[in-house]
Amino acid sequence: MPRKPRSEFDNCDQMMAIDETPIDERIQNVMVKLHGPDAKWRSKEQKESVDAIVRGDRYVVSILPTGGGKTDLTLISALLDTSKTYIVVTPNVALAHDLRQSCEGLKIDCIEWTNGSRRRANIVVAITDTVVSMRFNQYLRDLDQDGRLGALFFDEAHTLTKDANWRHKFISIKLLSFAVQFIFMTATHPPVMKRSFDEALLLKNPDPTYIRAVIHRREIAYSVERVDEEGESAESRAIEFIRSQKLKAGEKILVFSRYIKTIERLREALGCAIYHANEPTKAAQLKAWQDGDVQIMVASSALGVGMNVDKVMLVVHVGVAWGCMSFSQESGRAGRGGENVRSVTFIDKAEMRELEKLDLRHQTADDGALTEFLRAEGCRQQVLNQYFNGEDAEAVTCEILKGNYCDGCRKRGQMNGDEKRGYEEELRLEGKRRRLEDYSRRRIDVEEEMMDQSLHEIEVRKVIEKLQDGCPACWLSCKDSIYHPVEDCANWEFTGMEDSGFKSRVKYVKDGACVSCSLPCDWCVDYVAGGAGACRGKDVIMGVVMRCNSMSHGQEVIRRLSDKEFLRERNYIEWLGLGRVVFGRKSTNAFWLFTEMCKICI
Repeated sequence: MPRKPRSEFDNCDQMMAIDETPIDERIQNVMVKLHGPDAKWRSKEQKESVDAIVRGDRYVVSILPTGGGKTDLTLISALLDTSKTYIVVTPNVALAHDLRQSCEGLKIDCIEWTNGSRRRANIVVAITDTVVSMRFNQYLRDLDQDGRLGALFFDEAHTLTKDANWRHKFISIKLLSFAVQFIFMTATHPPVMKRSFDEALLLKNPDPTYIRAVIHRREIAYSVERVDEEGESAESRAIEFIRSQKLKAGEKILVFSRYIKTIERLREALGCAIYHANEPTKAAQLKAWQDGDVQIMVASSALGVGMNVDKVMLVVHVGVAWGCMSFSQESGRAGRGGENVRSVTFIDKAEMRELEKLDLRHQTADDGALTEFLRAEGCRQQVLNQYFNGEDAEAVTCEILKGNYCDGCRKRGQMNGDEKRGYEEELRLEGKRRRLEDYSRRRIDVEEEMMDQSLHEIEVRKVIEKLQDGCPACWLSCKDSIYHPVEDCANWEFTGMEDSGFKSRVKYVKDGACVSCSLPCDWCVDYVAGGAGACRGKDVIMGVVMRCNSMSHGQEVIRRLSDKEFLRERNYIEWLGLGRVVFGRKSTNAFWLFTEMCKICI
């Protein structure tokens, strides 16, 4: 794309006069403008971050807690040199809006970049999804060639590696080879993530400067509720619990679930707002909740990043979150004003039993940390501290933090007199309720362990039968109508298995699957009767797994199962063909992935 003439841009000739004032004095003057005459650094790590930026370190990773002054890093940089344009990339529209409002109050020239924008400003905010276009790249090139590009700031930087699609797009910006600083800001960056973060984003030569503050959320009382009662589920218990909450005016509840179907059921039961990728009115419902017109919001992880809403007093997770980083982000939506709040996770007995069986060595560090948190018998703050601040971090408990006690600390009696009396009353009421429902717990035996797996196997068979006449793409997208020809489906992004050649490149392990229908060999009636080549069944397995890697919820499942990112389609195809025992039968990763998607899309 040819570079646009300089005359087409606004404010091109404004140049800042050389300021010979010592840099420390200039920074202090900016701090006074931002926070008044009594302005102070919120932490030594915030000051170290500004020092690294002013010093000109090429890559700076600043890990500061919520409310730790990450926004100041951008504002200070911009005010120190108003002749430059500083780009802020954020994954969240609400974050962009908050930054623009802050700049308006400080009389800083700030705009949000939209496709085709040419105007320049001291700060330009861009939403993640809009920065991957050729026009945005050209916008950056023009700024760079005019010597006006200051630095690129990436807010909620941990999402750069959590979202595989976005990481590739970031690399395309980095390969433009601008001689400017890249500043990464986040409150969620475990030490174990450092190597993978640096490698994924090509942060070498020079090595990045890391500034890490110790992060605790002492105002959150964490608890995990295991639902053991016969006939009850995590979902039903969560509904009962949420209905029992007494909220004051303006107070809010935020509920998270991984599954769209669960979100929809919770809306019906609670009459609340919802937010997920496929909900067409999500923006309006979010605003209604933010404004206090609705007190309860049920959302997917799409709402878990960087959203600042006042008076969120309770965060509920129905089931297990997508890893410890996502859990921390989502539970951290509560208590933004420093008030004492609660984070409660409800887990079905079967799901908890699976967690208890897991070997942490076979999980990703992020999934393993969440598993350890959910299984913890002691202080849950201690588990989070070790993961987010490092194994060498000073050991903490709720008592040491003088914070809101988790369920583990309360059960261990680590509380003051008032807290102990309150907890004893809570135990008394809970004991009464459990005695009234004692009859529902009499069928807990070994047979239940087999029942859960058998029920899932039955559901998988039903899905396979349903997809014989249905569209895998629409089923995978949780559409209500799936019974139509694939070739007539606007939701089908592939040209078909035969045309794309995808299936022909999958090489199944010997006796792992029928090469025609991709089912385990002993599931395929034709294969059992006539051996390889006898099957003429429809391959619904491949119709699903070939599309999974292009959908966000499919990518999350693939990442969880494989413990890796597939940068090349070839590697993903190789992994699909590898052997795996599923339902006690020899099978493949492709079928394993299909069965896991059935848990989401049923």
